[in-house]
Amino acid sequence: MKKKGKVMLAITASALTVGAWMWYKQKNPDATPDEIETALYASCDPIDDSSSSYSNWAGNGALNISKFLEMDIAPTEVTLSSVDTFISSGKTMQIHALVLPENAGNKNVTWTSSNLSVGTIDSNGLFTALSEGKTTITATTVSGGVTGTLEITVKPAISNVTYLPNPINL
Repeated sequence: MKKKGKVMLAITASALTVGAWMWYKQKNPDATPDEIETALYASCDPIDDSSSSYSNWAGNGALNISKFLEMDIAPTEVTLSSVDTFISSGKTMQIHALVLPENAGNKNVTWTSSNLSVGTIDSNGLFTALSEGKTTITATTVSGGVTGTLEITVKPAISNVTYLPNPINL
């Protein structure tokens, strides 16, 4: 059926599916109908009842609304932590990224160092101190680009330490 140049679609769906569709569109205003359909389809649980004539959404199973609502919760905060913010040149230190909220859908981060001559960081958050100076480590969420930072100070490596005991005068 056409009306004023726009195609009108007749959709038969449960109120739950319609509500999920609207919620997803509100959170993702640029989402296309195909993207929303893919998200709905991915959150269906299979039905193991071959004798049932149940006609389910997208033919995949019953919509698991909890699974769907948790799919695309975007990160809102990243906090970085380590054992210390000072390290000697030539040493390594693990840095951890805490991505919030706890139920964010994608908590993956990418790591960068602002001064690669002072230190580098690998894809797992392992910092390697190279030379004396300061660098800022940044973790950026893959989903949404939320960042957290931590400044690291690299001190010169200590070498050739000689212990000279002080004499005790009695």
